[in-house]
Amino acid sequence: DNYAKGLYDSVAGSFFSQFLQRFFLFIVCLGYAFQYFDFNTFMYFWILAIVAPTFFMIYKAIRLGNFSLFPSKAFSKSEIKKPFLKFASYSVLTGLSSIVILQLDKIMINQYLGLDKTGIYNTCMLFSSVMGMTYLAVIKSSSSIVVNAMDIKEFDKVESIYKKSSINLFLFGLLLLLGVWVVATVPLGSVTV
Repeated sequence: DNYAKGLYDSVAGSFFSQFLQRFFLFIVCLGYAFQYFDFNTFMYFWILAIVAPTFFMIYKAIRLGNFSLFPSKAFSKSEIKKPFLKFASYSVLTGLSSIVILQLDKIMINQYLGLDKTGIYNTCMLFSSVMGMTYLAVIKSSSSIVVNAMDIKEFDKVESIYKKSSINLFLFGLLLLLGVWVVATVPLGSVTV
């Protein structure tokens, strides 16, 4: 995904991880809920749904060109080898820490408050992840453009991207808040089908 973002293709990674993976998971959950398969088969499909975006992204990166999982000889003799390895190790560390941070709170709540409270908390966190999806899409699509604009000192372009993305994220959050507010305030008896 980072390789594709570096080549200004942030759409594929966002589509595979934010939409396609969730769609696969939804289909798998429906299949299990309607008892089309047992729990063991459900787990195999779940794992496949989690892993599938990785394979799609590898295929996309290969199609973009110059993609290889093997180090080149030129890189091993390059002067950027040391800074690159340092940057890569920090990237792996921050990636792992964000995974731990996202799961640690659920483990602690389960340990101290019980499984029922963990379910309520997790439902609330899933709602907040809906808002985070737009943020992640904006970050993925704009980060490489902002880095290049900063590099060539086009600060007006950075300011424009910041303002536009802030307005769009604000409007999406506001619409989401209004939707929740309307649904929460409408009495259930007044809704007719």
